[in-house]
Amino acid sequence: MNLEEECQKAIQSLKSMAERHWLMILAGSVLLLSSWMYTLTYSNFLWPFMFFPMWYISAVAFKNREEDRARARSQKQSRRESIQLFTVYRVYTNDSDFSDYMHDETYFNSQLVYTENRALDLSYDMRSQIPFIERKGYRFCYHLVLDQDDELYFAGNYEV
Repeated sequence: MNLEEECQKAIQSLKSMAERHWLMILAGSVLLLSSWMYTLTYSNFLWPFMFFPMWYISAVAFKNREEDRARARSQKQSRRESIQLFTVYRVYTNDSDFSDYMHDETYFNSQLVYTENRALDLSYDMRSQIPFIERKGYRFCYHLVLDQDDELYFAGNYEV
């Protein structure tokens, strides 16, 4: 990496930040300068120079806080919509051909099956949200997911 290029990028980012937030930078500078001058002189003339920038900074901070709250609410709502309740089947077997015969009900019931209800986020990988639990005596573990429409999905398989 070239040092000159990095310095140019830093200067460019500082310029763009100054162009976007020049009023806030000016208000903060005036507040700091007037506060420093007030501690030196204790002049009541400097009170307006301290009050108005502080008022502006507080107004901007309150507006940003409200925008952040609204953004968090919308993200929470969208996340809530992407989370659904599923029935997870953990099937333990020693048969490597389980996926070929799993639709046969008698064969499926002859395997060791654990069920649990779990809320899964559809925006993430389902396999990573279902923990693998190893059982002694079984070589394979299959995770099957049943949704509210009674559709069965193959979520993952593990070999011990």
